[in-house]
Amino acid sequence: MITRDHEHRPWWPALKAKMVVRNPSIATRPFQVGPPPSPIRIAFVGNHFARKGGCVAVRIAELAARRGIPVEVHIVSGLEMGAAVWTDPTRDTFFDPYRRLLDRPNVTLHPTLPNREVLDLLGTMHFSVLTTFSDTFGYSALESMACGTPVIASRQGALPEFIHDGVNGIMLDLPTNPWGEWVHGGHTGRHTVAYEAIVRDDIERLAEEALTAVERHLSDDDGYRRMRRAAYEEIETRFDIPSSSAFWDDLYQQAISNGR
Repeated sequence: MITRDHEHRPWWPALKAKMVVRNPSIATRPFQVGPPPSPIRIAFVGNHFARKGGCVAVRIAELAARRGIPVEVHIVSGLEMGAAVWTDPTRDTFFDPYRRLLDRPNVTLHPTLPNREVLDLLGTMHFSVLTTFSDTFGYSALESMACGTPVIASRQGALPEFIHDGVNGIMLDLPTNPWGEWVHGGHTGRHTVAYEAIVRDDIERLAEEALTAVERHLSDDDGYRRMRRAAYEEIETRFDIPSSSAFWDDLYQQAISNGR
């Protein structure tokens, strides 16, 4: 996005030469390679409920119950949605069907949890959900993987850079532009019936595809164990704290030396 916005400016080459991309760092947590006990447990963590995939998560719960699939969905969210969120339809009653699903017997809502308890919860899940319509990175996905819990994610933003479908998580497609952003982001007609239909259709498709993928991967116990291990190792190798600390220490020393 920075390149897109500034590459035609005369000072861009000088700025680009000074830039370096660094992943965030996160501590891993102890986890069991084997799957958690039944039933299937899925978590969603995100204050912007609709934008980040909460509607998808509760629809997964409903679809699973209809099909007799034992699924529990845990929602950790303040349930912010609607006009104030840039991807959401502006009509507040649009979300009423999804709010009602929060009362389902196989859905548990946690309006707020301390971060340590969120991580503890993620560690007991089979999968977490981040089927987001707009995210630059998606730090909650890293927190999930640091517990060895694979993520069901949308192919948007930076998520495809570290979540690999069928290897360390489940990746679901969204229609995106050349910069990896949802093509309907920034839509000027969020108040329209047409936009509501776009959002509703994507929620429904993502929920269907997610549940199908969960069933498929959990039917292969060895494959799912490899997925959990791969999710954990992705954090260990690309987002570890020691190498990040060493990088910033070296950069600091270079800056001091150059300033002398």
